[in-house]
Amino acid sequence: MNWFHNRRIGTKLLLGFGTVCALMAAIGVFALDRLSRVNESTTDIATNWMPSIKFVQMVNIELFSFRRAELQYLLTSSEQEQANFITRMEATKVTLEKARQKYEPLIASEEERRMHEDFRALLAAYYAENQKIIALTRAKKMEEARQLGREESMRALNATAAKLQELVDLNERGGLDAEARASATYASTRWTMIGVVGAGIFLSLVIAVSISRLIARPLAKAVEALDKVAAADFSARLDVSSEDEVGRLAVAVNAASESLARALAETGAVMAAAASGDLTRRITSETRGEVRKMAEALNAALDKMGSAMREVRASSGAVAEASTQLAAASEEISSGAQEQASSLEECASSLEEMTSAVRQNADNAQQARQLAEGARDAAEKGGKVVTQAVTAMSGINQSSKRIADIITTIDEIAFQTNLLALNAAVEAARAGDQGRGFAVVAAEVRSLARAAASAKEIKGLIQDSLRKVEGGSELVNQSGQSLAEIVSAVKRAADIVTEIAAASKEQAAGVEQVSKAVAQMDQVTQANAAQTEELSGTAQGLTGQADQLRGLVARFKLDDGSADEPARPAAPAPRPAKPVARPAAKPSKPAKPARPVPSLDLVGASSNGHHATHGNEDGFVEM
Repeated sequence: MNWFHNRRIGTKLLLGFGTVCALMAAIGVFALDRLSRVNESTTDIATNWMPSIKFVQMVNIELFSFRRAELQYLLTSSEQEQANFITRMEATKVTLEKARQKYEPLIASEEERRMHEDFRALLAAYYAENQKIIALTRAKKMEEARQLGREESMRALNATAAKLQELVDLNERGGLDAEARASATYASTRWTMIGVVGAGIFLSLVIAVSISRLIARPLAKAVEALDKVAAADFSARLDVSSEDEVGRLAVAVNAASESLARALAETGAVMAAAASGDLTRRITSETRGEVRKMAEALNAALDKMGSAMREVRASSGAVAEASTQLAAASEEISSGAQEQASSLEECASSLEEMTSAVRQNADNAQQARQLAEGARDAAEKGGKVVTQAVTAMSGINQSSKRIADIITTIDEIAFQTNLLALNAAVEAARAGDQGRGFAVVAAEVRSLARAAASAKEIKGLIQDSLRKVEGGSELVNQSGQSLAEIVSAVKRAADIVTEIAAASKEQAAGVEQVSKAVAQMDQVTQANAAQTEELSGTAQGLTGQADQLRGLVARFKLDDGSADEPARPAAPAPRPAKPVARPAAKPSKPAKPARPVPSLDLVGASSNGHHATHGNEDGFVEM
């Protein structure tokens, strides 16, 4: 068991799954063997016993069809019908023989073959009796032939049918035996497979539980130890009880905890020294990986902090001098801001007048756009009316053509009626006195045929109207096309006017925005002037704050061990800001309040001469 316990996780999984796969392969081989037996039985039923029964039944049907034709042959006295029945019996013989030949290759036992040979002999005897009946019938011995059909032929038929039924029973028994074998194989295989599958499932569960315990429990302990490490508790240690990946993981976790504990202890000592103002301590222990990077980064940060302190100490004097120059420059900027505010006020007044003119132009363009849209709508309505007129003219044209076709048909009918009247008159003349009534009818028909001339005149008038309607339809079509072009031109003009109106509206909005921007610039300029005055006072106070900063930096211990020079006295208090003169202008939006200038007090001096702190004994955090 120790050998398996010390194997790699991959080897354990391969052994476990290999055992399960071998068991599944054994189950599959056993199932395939049993399935092959069931397949043999079902194949035997499907390819032997069932076709055998089918062909034997076909032979039986054809045998009795032959007997029926034979009896009909005996009952008829017509030679023609007798010849027909003989032909039918011969055809039945051929069909019966084909079915028997299909059955013969399916014979599976000697007993069945022997019964088949007996059937063939009995069938030949029955055919011989049939030939005797035909011979007696041809010899005009009908009574003897019928007597032979009722006795000897009937006995031969019964013997043949009985033997055929024995073949049917034999094949049915064979099919039932094959089905019983398949059922027995299924029953035995079912219980065997249930037992084998159950044993396989149990064995698989045992293997899975064993492997999971060998892997999951040590991993759970490792996760618990890593959670403690993540919570900054480096006291957790793992028991190394195996040599697999989990054992190596436990060794690595223990080593990591010890290394992190040592590194964090030294880092804490260095940070505590830095918090007390000593920037000369460094991390010197040998570390690796990310811990080494952290130690190097902390050492570099302390180096840069020391350099920054030295630079701050050197730059505090320069800051004091620069603040004095900043105060003087602020006064000059304040004067220039006052002049700029006056210029912006005049510019804002001019822009307001321009905005009013552009807005009036935009209103005029909007009215022109509305008029153009009204003209476009009227043109579109006219176009729709012309389209309807074109449609109506087209309908009139079609109706005129149909009337012309009807008149043409009437003309043809009148012509045929005239011919009919002439023929009637000729026949009436031939009939003499007896055809007088027919002659009167012919005269009336001839009068009706004279209407053909009127129909021709109407046809000519309608054709003339049709030509005029076609010309009018063409003119209406041309008018519709011209009106469509007018509608298109009006639409284009309306679109152009709409674009002009939109552009004028946008231009008015743009000028208004520019006017607002100039007003805001004026407000900002006034605010800047006030802030410049405040900046001048703040710059004077910055000099005193720079001296205080130099005193604060002197508390830190640096590598060179040098001390700061004494702080200079604080600068005088800032003088109050002068009010900014502003020329009169039109009312505008209220000016935005000036942004407050952040206080530059770094650290205030306490009454006992020490720098004040918030929650710490040194001034490092406050800086």
